[in-house]
Amino acid sequence: MNSQSNAPAGERIGLIDGAKGVGIFLVVLGHNTVFSLHLADAKQAIYLFHMPLFFFLSGLTFKLGVPLKEMIYRRWRTLLVPYFAVALASLLPGAILGGVGSVAVGMLGILYGTGHTLRFTALWFLPCLFLACVVVHMLLGGSRKETAHTQSRFVLLFAAIAATAIGLLLVGSGRFSAWPFEDVMGRPLGAPWSADLVPIAMGCLIAGMTLQRSDWLSRYAASAWLLPCAIAVLAALIYVGESVDLNYRRISLPLLFPFGVLGGIAATLGVTGLLLRFPPLSRLARYVGTLSLIVLLFHMPIQRRIVDLLSAGSFLPASVAAAFGASLTIAVIAALDAWVIRPLPLSRWIFHPSGR
Repeated sequence: MNSQSNAPAGERIGLIDGAKGVGIFLVVLGHNTVFSLHLADAKQAIYLFHMPLFFFLSGLTFKLGVPLKEMIYRRWRTLLVPYFAVALASLLPGAILGGVGSVAVGMLGILYGTGHTLRFTALWFLPCLFLACVVVHMLLGGSRKETAHTQSRFVLLFAAIAATAIGLLLVGSGRFSAWPFEDVMGRPLGAPWSADLVPIAMGCLIAGMTLQRSDWLSRYAASAWLLPCAIAVLAALIYVGESVDLNYRRISLPLLFPFGVLGGIAATLGVTGLLLRFPPLSRLARYVGTLSLIVLLFHMPIQRRIVDLLSAGSFLPASVAAAFGASLTIAVIAALDAWVIRPLPLSRWIFHPSGR
């Protein structure tokens, strides 16, 4: 990490925001019931990498050279404040219908903070990322600004590989997907705040850190060969039976997991590179990328209603209906952000701590 990137800072930020926009669309699409039912292989291809992708993208902007307390405060503001706000709000229907007992169970689920203890499953990502950031900073960071430049790419790469290997061993052991780490329906709970997934999250986060000061992203993202090669890798993995669902602590072929993550990251960057060639699509992707946190927080209940409406007498092919439903979900959330969240001081403080 000794050489400066040749890419202008604005170009890199645009690429990262665009990749977040493509990635969050894939997350929403992967949670679309029409897509899951009719395009199971495509859904599974998305699941090979969609959550690791966002750990990786977080690593591209993760800074070691700040005091630990400052880093924890920043991550608390950007990750945990929205997490608790939405998770607590999701308890309101249960509080009205189920009374105090329902609220108490829901509160315990929020404090535990994994996919099957939360009303909105996707929220598990936020406390897991928070823990990963804290552990990475404690292991690799320091209190001096110079620390950001002292870790070589070799050290970071070794740390990424080691963390991922530990994470795969943890998931493969089944320790956190069997009793007492399962709910009454037999679904795996994992450790609190998905601590058992933190090593995998760390591996992806540190992998992103290795490219912070590299021009690789801007140089290869729009290359003609990156996207088809990445799609070929994902297709091959689906063909041999690779299946990943981190929420269910399931990785069918652990040795192939890194290839799925790398293939998915490359595919996302390849699509983003193509979109950035066309200004209208570039602006759209980057705009959606700036809303990725809000889309993650709200897409599940909104898309559920949209899918129900579209399914009533729909004549569209499944792929078109799924893509339209996911796009409409993001459009509704964008309108909610522009007309409700941003104008209100409290919601703006919760969901836009950076002011973007």
